[in-house]
Amino acid sequence: PNQVFLMPGIGVQGATISDVQPCFADGHGALVTASRSVIYPESQDDWQSDIEHAAFKLAEELKVGNIA
Repeated sequence: PNQVFLMPGIGVQGATISDVQPCFADGHGALVTASRSVIYPESQDDWQSDIEHAAFKLAEELKVGNIA
């Protein structure tokens, strides 16, 4: 319970929010990664704004525990 836990990234690496939720049980935490889904957002009209939007969207999805 006092060790760092390596988990798969959310998105392209195959993890979902529900897959990583047990990592946060009993007050524990983990580092959630989702690199490709953030740096290569669906829309790339304004790349910097689109990356910012993708990062905020992921953060909100992690807070509520479901991913779109």
